[in-house]
Amino acid sequence: MPDDRLHITLHSLGRFLNGVPREVLDLALAAGGAMDYEPFGVSLNLLQSRGGGGAGKLGTVELAAQAGAARELRGFQRALGNTMRRMGFGESQIRSHFNPHMTLHYQHEGIGRTAVAPITWTAMQFALVDSLYGLGRHEVLARWFLEARQQAFVDW
Repeated sequence: MPDDRLHITLHSLGRFLNGVPREVLDLALAAGGAMDYEPFGVSLNLLQSRGGGGAGKLGTVELAAQAGAARELRGFQRALGNTMRRMGFGESQIRSHFNPHMTLHYQHEGIGRTAVAPITWTAMQFALVDSLYGLGRHEVLARWFLEARQQAFVDW
């Protein structure tokens, strides 16, 4: 997977053939702009497959989080969903079940679940992305930075 396509989908607003409708885009921009959240840690520590399952059928390979490893990411996803709800999104557009993962390969033979050394980073921003299905491209429509509310304490 090319680096510019690696992502974690928090909510899916739908599939649109001719671009994101203006009313959906306006709601998404309002929700993103209304988020007030600090940077947070993300840790993915499990390699696994999803889909496929049958003879000759290919699925995805993904980097996921074992129990408890994605608590902060889950909190951000819930907060974003609540903000989307306040802005007027319908319940069908707000993901109620969130399985944090990053897809590494879309057409791959199944692999067994394997714990790996955690891959961690600090989420400093989030984005509204239009996934151009079938074209293998993602177009960033907006980006918001997460800002710390308190300055770090420095012991002199």
